[in-house]
Amino acid sequence: MNIQLSTEDRLLNILEGTQAGTWEWGVQSGEVIFNNRWAEIIGYTIKELSPVSIETWRKLVHPDDLQKSNDLLLRHFDGELEYYECEVRMRHKDGHWVWVLDRGKVCSWTETGKPLWMFGTHVDISEQVLTREALASSEDRFKALSDASFGGVIVHDKGLILDCNQGLTDITGFSRDELIGMDGFKLIEPRSLDTVLSHVRNGYTERYEVEGVRKNGAVYPLSIRGKDVCYKGEKVRVIEFFDLTESKEAEKRFEDIATSLAGRIWEVDLAGRYIYVSENIQDALGYRVDEILGKKTFDFMTENQVEKSAAFFEKLLASTQAFFDHENWNYHKNGQLVCFSTSGVPIFSKDSELIGFRGVDKDITEVKKLIELKDEQARLFQSMFINHHAVMMLIEAETGKIVDVNKAAIEFYGYSKEIFKGMFIQQINQLSDEEVEKVRTKASHGEQTHFEFKHQLSSGEIRDVEVFVSNINQKEKSVLFSIVHDITERKKLMEEQSRSAQLAALGTVAAGVAHEINNPIQGILNFAELLKLKPEDICQVKEIADRIDYEGERIAKLTSNLLSYAKDSRQEIILSEVNELISSALSLVGSKIKHSKVKITTELAQDMPPVLLQPQSFQQIILNLIDNAYDALRYSQELSEEKNIKVKTSRGKRAGDDFLRVDVSDNGIGMSGDVLNKVHLAFFTTKPSSEGTGLGLSIVSDILKKHNGFMEIESEEGKGTNVSFYIPIKTTM
Repeated sequence: MNIQLSTEDRLLNILEGTQAGTWEWGVQSGEVIFNNRWAEIIGYTIKELSPVSIETWRKLVHPDDLQKSNDLLLRHFDGELEYYECEVRMRHKDGHWVWVLDRGKVCSWTETGKPLWMFGTHVDISEQVLTREALASSEDRFKALSDASFGGVIVHDKGLILDCNQGLTDITGFSRDELIGMDGFKLIEPRSLDTVLSHVRNGYTERYEVEGVRKNGAVYPLSIRGKDVCYKGEKVRVIEFFDLTESKEAEKRFEDIATSLAGRIWEVDLAGRYIYVSENIQDALGYRVDEILGKKTFDFMTENQVEKSAAFFEKLLASTQAFFDHENWNYHKNGQLVCFSTSGVPIFSKDSELIGFRGVDKDITEVKKLIELKDEQARLFQSMFINHHAVMMLIEAETGKIVDVNKAAIEFYGYSKEIFKGMFIQQINQLSDEEVEKVRTKASHGEQTHFEFKHQLSSGEIRDVEVFVSNINQKEKSVLFSIVHDITERKKLMEEQSRSAQLAALGTVAAGVAHEINNPIQGILNFAELLKLKPEDICQVKEIADRIDYEGERIAKLTSNLLSYAKDSRQEIILSEVNELISSALSLVGSKIKHSKVKITTELAQDMPPVLLQPQSFQQIILNLIDNAYDALRYSQELSEEKNIKVKTSRGKRAGDDFLRVDVSDNGIGMSGDVLNKVHLAFFTTKPSSEGTGLGLSIVSDILKKHNGFMEIESEEGKGTNVSFYIPIKTTM
């Protein structure tokens, strides 16, 4: 059956099918006329709002939006804007805010040129606004392309098109390859170019109308809205294009209504066959109007969708009711899937007989894909988080409250998930609350991502852990995603390795110490023989006794230094004289170095205060570095100049803190860049396997880490090496 309706009847039905509210305003009198849908958008009936006037509107609009609306109205009244258009929030009957696209135009004027009557529409755009805000949190490129819901989108930098969407190619006629790299201002008719350039310079974000130019040279009415965004780390501008050609051709009274509708307009008969579709069907499905008319809506749907939509259509025929937001998947002409949100109303003949439906399709493909992607990413993250064997925690960056934990965390710490969610990380971390807060600040700002702590389990046991932290956003909150590794056994192993290396070093210095002790012992024996020869010579006896006393003190000092170094007091942190520790350590290797024709010099700062440290560990650092320097000189067979090792102490500041600095330098063989990159690795060594284990610098790094210190190495192959290490100068625990 053919449907013969007037244009006005057709548009009125479209209004109902698209859920647009209408308003008529006597500007001078304040009189207003609203349709039922105008009130329904905000949860009321017209009766509940009666009596209505322009004050009804003003009371319902958000105060922040009312001024913007008034400004735009005045600009329209003054002729600056051809149409009035404003996105505003209106208070719903339930108390929440509803986003409304308010559009209108003055249709009659007084004899003195004042606005008399103005007509317009309200369209509920809450979903589009929420979608727009959701898209804003996606990655930069997707955000830039999807910042506007529909139409053509350009991402440009000072006019140069960096990217665009398919909608822009459909509007302009250019292919995407032709558009990328093009001067985007060439898409604007020259008469409108000054307006566009001015708005770009000023960062203007409101929608405005200009004229565009298609590839074929045709000039067309164009609605533009721009916004500055971040794209691939750079500030660029996103421009949203709406082609207003079709809406401009609608009847004058309903011109604003037609231009405010998004999507394709359609009519079907009782069999579901298209009897009318708007021209923009080609934008949506790629087919021309003549290719669509006469075909059923189901002909374009996916196989699974046909069954669902056919059942839905049968219910519509039985109920003869309007329907809203029926989602359905269709095939584009190019084979791609397109998702529509379809709303419509029944069409009745003059005899009240149902003869079809009329409505609109909105393309929500990108929104659906984004939602599915976000859901999939959320499911994937949750699955990995919950089931991963590593201990994982989510912690509020601001407060330290534990938001969530995985199964591995529950098993490791011994708390249930319910107890965890009532805890703060301060209850587990053995640092002070103030120190934990500093750590959270560093982690949330990305200043540090790797930490070592002591954590307490539910049993009371303290475990050493290393924590890797990254800052993520979850429900608009900054959350620290933390991966925790138990390194208790590794720490014990490193301590044992350090102790083993300390004891192994005793073997290195033992021969030299024995030689140093042998000399004074031999002297004492010789002096004893002299005493036997002339016991009556009192003067000689006193002189020999002094010499014996001196040699005995030498032996005692060497023995004391050796015993002090051999002592296992790795946990003993005490105030220590750094220069004395260095001198003591050098005495243990002095003989070995001296007999190898290597000269050791020292430059020890005299203003060095006592420093809190573990003495034996500090000496082990010195001995390890001296040993490395000695080997570098030992392997320098072709070195013509004197072989030197220099030990220097100084104090300075790093990042505002006082530090002890110790430099151990040599003029040996040096290191290549490749070797320098590997020296910190455990078990890496350039020495023969019989001479080195590759643990020397690894142990040094570990000792420094325990003292909150660090090491720097400078070396040039063939010229020598300088190792600097830093330890904070602290005098109290």
